[in-house]
Amino acid sequence: MATAYSQNDDKPLFPRGLSLNARAILLCLFSVILLGVDQRTDQLQPVRRVLSTATYPIDILAAMPSTVWNWASDGLSSRNELQKENEQIKRQLLLQNARLQRMDALYEENRRLRALLKSSSRLQSDVLVAEIIAVDMDPYRHTITLNKGLAHKIYDGQPLLDAYGVLGQVNTAAAMSSTAVLITDADHAIPVSNNRSGIRTVAYGTGKPDVMLLPHVPNHSDIKQGDLLVTSGLGERFPAGYPVAIVTEVKRDYGQPFATITAKPTAHVTESRHVLLAWHQLIDPAAEAAAEAAAETQTDSAEEAQTETDKPVLGQP
Repeated sequence: MATAYSQNDDKPLFPRGLSLNARAILLCLFSVILLGVDQRTDQLQPVRRVLSTATYPIDILAAMPSTVWNWASDGLSSRNELQKENEQIKRQLLLQNARLQRMDALYEENRRLRALLKSSSRLQSDVLVAEIIAVDMDPYRHTITLNKGLAHKIYDGQPLLDAYGVLGQVNTAAAMSSTAVLITDADHAIPVSNNRSGIRTVAYGTGKPDVMLLPHVPNHSDIKQGDLLVTSGLGERFPAGYPVAIVTEVKRDYGQPFATITAKPTAHVTESRHVLLAWHQLIDPAAEAAAEAAAETQTDSAEEAQTETDKPVLGQP
């Protein structure tokens, strides 16, 4: 009897602290509050940057098996396959060099035409190659993680490109990495214009990697299947003229004010491993006007000097 009493004597009569159910409820409430604050405000942005920096080594470790597997697969490739790939790359390089030479000639011709029309290009761009080290597995959120961050002068909202068009923009830049949202994300929108007709509109992501929507195009607008949509440059976020999507379907219901238009991104949203981060800035209009005025004055002076030289001298036949 005494032994039973001593065993029960170790148990407190009134348990101290919260129960497990109460703790779980409090943690759930705290999580909901944090989600609400993060969704409605930017107060947690510094915390997000710190956590992104802290978890960067974990991202590297998580991507390491895939990197090692790819390295091992490449190392086990046969000599014949490597030779075929090398020949194919040489042919592609030769073709790209030929196209690049043509682009240089077109650029110079375009610059001369702009000078004749007293206009000039207003965009200067630099790019940096970055590698995708992680992809968000949430099917409703199209975000990726890059191996470049604030240390490489990456900034929030920076345009993201691949070899085929606009891919997205940087959402959060940390010290050594950054998170980018793709143009196909359901919460993303990008100003575009029709490369053929010049109509401007906004393309929205749908959460599907091969479908974008253009919901605000009137029925009478000049747009059709196969039209190329490029960045319009409005908002000064994306450089103008970069490919965004190709119109795949146009449905006109004249009982509704707007047509139903879908498009497919030109960028390889699900296949790209390396991307381009673009910097762009607008040229100062005042400085550009001064440069054009100086060039025009110099041209007029040269023409006057040529006219004086061509005048006949009296006494000579």
